Amino acid sequence: MDKKGKVLIEPKHDKVEITPDGKAIMTTVTGRQTIIDLKSPQK
Repeated sequence: MDKKGKVLIEPKHDKVEITPDGKAIMTTVTGRQTIIDLKSPQK
């Protein structure tokens, strides 16, 4: 969003959680979840 509240980029994720064991759980606006292990190397 810009300073006036205009949406510049539509959000893909409604919610992002970081778990204590180093995983990110991302929930899309449609309810689909993706889990990423933040401790393993990403390609």
